[in-house]
Amino acid sequence: MWRTKISFEKKLAKSIDTDCRSFYAYVKTRSQAKPSIGLLIGQDKAQLQLDEVAEEFKRYFTSVFTSENIVDIPSAAPLFLETESREIMRHPHR
Repeated sequence: MWRTKISFEKKLAKSIDTDCRSFYAYVKTRSQAKPSIGLLIGQDKAQLQLDEVAEEFKRYFTSVFTSENIVDIPSAAPLFLETESREIMRHPHR
């Protein structure tokens, strides 16, 4: 992957005299600032400090996700009969 990138950048650099548009288009995509997370507002509509952000995320995700009942998990029906399974194992590339 990085070899392809280096090769592409070398190609752009070599052809800058004849095709400067492609070079500057590539530079523009690489130099733009990436968006960051904006301000977070708590339940009381106040802006959160950095140390309060984790607590706010914890409060939100605990309200969204619930624990599952793992005691009464249904069992799945078998997909193959025993004879079909043996036949598949004898000739796996059919």
